[in-house]
Order: sequence, then structure tokens, then C-alpha cells
Amino acid sequence: MGARADLQTTDGQGGPVEDARFVVFTLGGYEYGLPADNVNEVIRFVAVTPVPESPSWVLGVIDLRGRTIPVVDGRRRLGLPDREDWLAAAIVVVESRGVVSGLVVDAAVDMTTVGVETLESPPDVPSVPAVTAASRVAVSIVVRVGERLILVLDPSIANPEGDLEP
Repeated sequence: MGARADLQTTDGQGGPVEDARFVVFTLGGYEYGLPADNVNEVIRFVAVTPVPESPSWVLGVIDLRGRTIPVVDGRRRLGLPDREDWLAAAIVVVESRGVVSGLVVDAAVDMTTVGVETLESPPDVPSVPAVTAASRVAVSIVVRVGERLILVLDPSIANPEGDLEP
């Protein structure tokens, strides 16, 4: 997954895109986001059936209205400390490259729409606590909303078979 997601700068008909929408959530006390076009829904955390011999970041699978989908722990995927409290956790159902999967987050915050001028390429900032080695590879865009910085993740972060190696 080492490639950065490209910013969409046209609307598919040659006109410029003026706004971008993101689903914002928290992981480890920091704000992250995913492009809204890749998010099917956000559901409350439900019991997950473990899958033997899965990578540590794959919690298992859930039944989502008759469809079995894999569930990835966002904290483990990004190399953040494990959560102690699962009560507020949510599952963001993500579709990327034809794969539907769930990404467990600490809490869903909101949906935000921003002008494309607020989107920046992610800096190489190893000293920022929210930027682990894995998230440096997974972060595709940084969004500025006033004083907030939202690290937008490549949607393939939720793919249990995706690779986060730099």
C-alpha cells in the first residue's frame, strides 16, 4: 500500500472539484479520516468472530446483514497502543478496490466537507506522536479545518491483506 491516494481534482466531466468530504474518527486521541466516497456506513461495535492465524491487526469477521466482512483494528494497523475501553468503539465499513471491510475506531466524530485548498500532502514528520511508521505510509492527505489537523488515511488501510510497509 505504499502509494499515496491521488487527490481528485476534476468532477469526472472535466470541471474542477471544489469540495472534499471526509468521515472523521478518533484513534488513540488523534483525529483521522477517510474519504466519504469510500465509507458505506458507521456501525456500533459488535462481537467479532476471530479468524485463526490472522495478522494481529485483523480482529476477525462480522455478519453485516447477511454478508461476512473482515474487521481490522485501526489502532493495531497503525501501530498505536491497544484500546482499554471498547464501549465507545465503532466500526467504519469501508469499500476500497472492490473489498468491503470494517475498520474499528475509538469513536466516530463527524462528516466534514472542506474546500480542496485545505488539503495538503502529508509531511514526513516522525516526531509527531500520531504519526507512527505505519501511519506515515497510510496517511494520504492532511486536512486543515481551523486549528484541527485531520490525517486522512488511504481507504485500503481497512483491507486485511493490505501492506503498510514503506
